[in-house]
Amino acid sequence: GSLFIENGVSGLYNLGVLPEYRNQKIATALKYHRLKFSHLLGSKVAILQSSIMGKDLDQRIGFKPVCDFVPYLSPLQNKSSA
Repeated sequence: GSLFIENGVSGLYNLGVLPEYRNQKIATALKYHRLKFSHLLGSKVAILQSSIMGKDLDQRIGFKPVCDFVPYLSPLQNKSSA
């Protein structure tokens, strides 16, 4: 997992646990560790983007949804031939 801190706001990103290690509270421990570290460094707010898999955990530890994120896909094209 990644942690970015700027102006009192922590961003928690890129959390992943290999399938064979899931359901062992590893993701929970990593999120709590990053939140504790954020607090020690003076952050007042934390944000993240949650997957469907992580949504329940995030809400259980206190994150509240503020918007829905809609991913878009575009095929890559060779721009030099356009």
